[in-house]
Amino acid sequence: RLIAVGLFLGTVLLVLAACFAIFIGGAVLTWLSDRLPYGTLLVQIWEWLQWPIALGLIASAFALLYRFGPAQRRPGTPLLPGALLSSVLWLGVSGLFKLYIANFGNFNQTYGSIGAVIVLLLWLQLSAAVMLFGEQFNCSLRRQQASPSL
Repeated sequence: RLIAVGLFLGTVLLVLAACFAIFIGGAVLTWLSDRLPYGTLLVQIWEWLQWPIALGLIASAFALLYRFGPAQRRPGTPLLPGALLSSVLWLGVSGLFKLYIANFGNFNQTYGSIGAVIVLLLWLQLSAAVMLFGEQFNCSLRRQQASPSL
């Protein structure tokens, strides 16, 4: 149970940090730019690094899940390739799902007020599929490294 609680807290902290980087970090640096020397340079650097930092935090959360989530972890299974792949895929899938919901999905008209819950559950299912794909990629890499080359 302690591992599950630690895994939950670590994942939540990393995801919150990524959300802060995307949604609030720019506003905070813009506010600080008036009070700091070279503030405008910091804002410009932040605009360049905001998304890579957020993706790195999400990849860290996925790697944390890949490392401590399974009941039995096989030694030699890499963490980083699947975590990076799944974080980039997660961003793409989330963006495409957002486009679908904005342009084609009429869940509120069809299902009423429960449409928001349905959209959330669909997004969570897509996110879980992407995370499983990343772990499967890691397992495939481990099998590839373990098998002798021809």
